[in-house]
Amino acid sequence: MKLQKLLYYVKVWTTVAGKKTISNTPDQAFYAWKYGPVNPEIYHEYKGYGKNPIKDIPLFSPIPSNEKKLINFIVDSYGCYNAITLSKTTHTEEPWIKNQEFGGKISDEEILDYYSKESFAQNFPLDKDNKFYPPKTTSHHAYVFDMAEDDEATNVYFDSLDEYLDEFNKASKEAHLFMNSNTEIFG
Repeated sequence: MKLQKLLYYVKVWTTVAGKKTISNTPDQAFYAWKYGPVNPEIYHEYKGYGKNPIKDIPLFSPIPSNEKKLINFIVDSYGCYNAITLSKTTHTEEPWIKNQEFGGKISDEEILDYYSKESFAQNFPLDKDNKFYPPKTTSHHAYVFDMAEDDEATNVYFDSLDEYLDEFNKASKEAHLFMNSNTEIFG
């Protein structure tokens, strides 16, 4: 599931950035399935792995270095989230919501209409400035909840992706420690 969601966000953000690396041809299109956007061809290729890690995914064509940087940026930005968080996040986004009833194909137009308005779109083009606008996942608001009152959750940014990931990891460790120290309360 995580592979599907990461590839979906690669499609989304490369499309928004004007560097579309995954097309909307039938073999590369994403459809609104029960647990979020899915590319059927990739699903059938890797479904045998189940929850196990996938090793040695073959590249179907060489990726130019400027696109590699963009893809790595997207995967690094979303990769810290688990499959369930990514799936739940897609369930809050218009392209999936509009198509989920009938498992429809998510069009590039729907992607551009919705995602180009999201704060993460301000990261593109890469290197335009040093700010990093984090992805808005279902856990985003919980993460920024403790920030200063004058910071709007919609405009939260960090100095870099690395700073965001460091803060995210610290907050995750603190939450884990808190939950473990309060097992009587949280079960």
